[in-house]
Amino acid sequence: MRAYLEEINVIHEFAHIATPEDNAYIEAFHSIMERELISYYRFEFFYHADVKIAQYIFTYNHIRKHGSLGLGTSVSVWDEKFFRQTSDKQLIAIKPEELLRFFDEKNLPSKFKKQEQNFFSSKNKV
Repeated sequence: MRAYLEEINVIHEFAHIATPEDNAYIEAFHSIMERELISYYRFEFFYHADVKIAQYIFTYNHIRKHGSLGLGTSVSVWDEKFFRQTSDKQLIAIKPEELLRFFDEKNLPSKFKKQEQNFFSSKNKV
């Protein structure tokens, strides 16, 4: 694995588990998620955990206000920073108002429905 990563010019760093000095930001996030989400639920199936964690991450980034970010959301601070620093297109793939409700196809934004219809149209069938 190490040789392959070197071959494709990827720098791999090893961080020990539960060592905030290695990667304080992700360790803090894991601690917060453990306290606010994981400790409240007993998941019977991986699917349920996956959905709840995805919802939590969306809320954490798009809705929750962070004191360290001047009471802004992670996404609003990200958008503000990149809109001021570059004239390139926005770096976020999907805007919050276009984000699907998790695993509910009837709420799929129309621009994604068109892509799906084009992809599955009869002329693309093999």
